[in-house]
Amino acid sequence: MQPHLSDVRAPDEVVLAIARLRLAQAAVEAAESLTDQILLRSPDSWEGHLLKAKVLLERGEPGLAQGELRLSRPPQPQADVELVAGKIAERGVASRTRCRPTAARISSRRRSTRPATCTAARCCCSGAPRRP
Repeated sequence: MQPHLSDVRAPDEVVLAIARLRLAQAAVEAAESLTDQILLRSPDSWEGHLLKAKVLLERGEPGLAQGELRLSRPPQPQADVELVAGKIAERGVASRTRCRPTAARISSRRRSTRPATCTAARCCCSGAPRRP
C-alpha cells in the first residue's frame, strides 16, 4: 500500500516531485504548502530550499527568493541552482530599474526645458526674473 501524500511516511522525493508539478501548473499556493511541509521535516534539504526559492520568485519576491536560494547548498554544483540565481538576478534588476527611469526621465525633462543660454541656478526656468 502506497503512503498518501499527506502521510508523514511519504518520501521527500515524492512530495518534492508533486510540489514541482504544482508549480508548473501555476498552483503556487499548493507548491508552497508542499515545500513548507518538506522544509519542516528536512530543514537541510537543498532541493526544498531551491523549490521554495522558485515559488517565491513566481510570487514576484526576488529578494526573498535570493535569501532562500542561499540556504540551498547542494553537495555538488547544480545547474538548476545557477539557473534560478540568474532568474532572480534578472528579475531583481528589472524590478529595481522600473522605478529609476521615471526619476531619470523627470530629471532629463528638467534639463531639456532649460534653454542652453541659462547658466545661473535661478533664472527664467525657475520662475525668478533673470538678471543680465
